[in-house]
Amino acid sequence: MIHTDIESGENGPAAILTVEDLERLRMKALEKSARAVLHKPDEYRAIRRLLCRITGGVLDVGEYLSVAARLVELLSEMGEGTIFYEYFRENMDPRRSGRAEYFRAECADLLRRANELDDWRKERRHLRLVKS
Repeated sequence: MIHTDIESGENGPAAILTVEDLERLRMKALEKSARAVLHKPDEYRAIRRLLCRITGGVLDVGEYLSVAARLVELLSEMGEGTIFYEYFRENMDPRRSGRAEYFRAECADLLRRANELDDWRKERRHLRLVKS
């Protein structure tokens, strides 16, 4: 079981989250992330470009700190409560708990989550082609 005090917002005893609670929190994060993508499309595209470069190419060790810092800066701009912010910002930042040996794996995971976000956003759109 997962213990957290996210919902209560208090410093009291941690609550036990159910599967329904986790799904509700996930939906909130997806909705907030979708809004962030709509309001900051340039930042989102920059995040995706960096993630593709990191996961699909060669990243020189000398570039790690500057690339990681830029990615963390972009993730921070997407805002709290998004899929980008809470876990990834902390675990990719070399000044916090981010470690170079896990950076590519973290980027691959974030790229998968960004793809899931894009798929979720597409499923919610109900566009029709209307001939005139």
